[in-house]
Amino acid sequence: MISPPSLSARPAIKRFQFG
Repeated sequence: MISPPSLSARPAIKRFQFG
């Protein structure tokens, strides 16, 4: 679940991964 493009396109995922 670690994809730079995914995080860039989906800030929600980044927030979820970063807690």
